[in-house]
Amino acid sequence: MTWTCPEAVDPPETRRPLVRDTGGRRNYKRIEVMTYLFCKHKVAEYARWRRVFDSHAEAQHESGLHVLHVLRAADDPNLIVMLFRVDDVAKARAFTEAPSARETGDEAGVIGPAEMFYLND
Repeated sequence: MTWTCPEAVDPPETRRPLVRDTGGRRNYKRIEVMTYLFCKHKVAEYARWRRVFDSHAEAQHESGLHVLHVLRAADDPNLIVMLFRVDDVAKARAFTEAPSARETGDEAGVIGPAEMFYLND
């Protein structure tokens, strides 16, 4: 859906102009900002890590994390990169920073701290 959007109503970061010329008027479409969590870590053994990771799918979902991709480095199959869609950053941070997350990582064979970045599109 598109509509004319005066700047006073919607801040510029929530609007993107459409390419189509509308005879002098600018049409805008509303952009819902999506947040993602990019996570990278090294594991001792991928198969072990994957079993533990998959067993926590419900807890991830309850924390507003939705797995989009789980990738392995081509030259190191124990280097894991994950991309999650995030519903609620506060809930996701609470989940990933909880002491139980570190315990789960230890159980899964995670080596060292994970690199995590929250990203917006």
